[in-house]
Amino acid sequence: MSVGTAVGLRSYDLVYRVMEYKKHFTDEELDGVLQWFETHWDDLPVSASLDKATVIKDFKHTVRLYFDIVNEHRNNPTYSGQIFQIFKMRDVAEQAMREKGVL
Repeated sequence: MSVGTAVGLRSYDLVYRVMEYKKHFTDEELDGVLQWFETHWDDLPVSASLDKATVIKDFKHTVRLYFDIVNEHRNNPTYSGQIFQIFKMRDVAEQAMREKGVL
């Protein structure tokens, strides 16, 4: 498994945390993931792959956009798929940071 800051690395090979997809995430879960990103902002990868089909070239920019989605639509189940993506982004970033020795 390889995860890093360059585009094209295979971060989608990692095993995600226990967080599973659901139609509604609690405020505690959402606030927790947002806080995690704020705490680790300086150590986030430049780019990453969430899965075989999803490559994020500007990771920090994308996370900022997802902050807006979470804050604006946290109670709307229509956006649960998009909101779930921020948890996947956290898992990929966390794995990359572990491999760099940051976590």
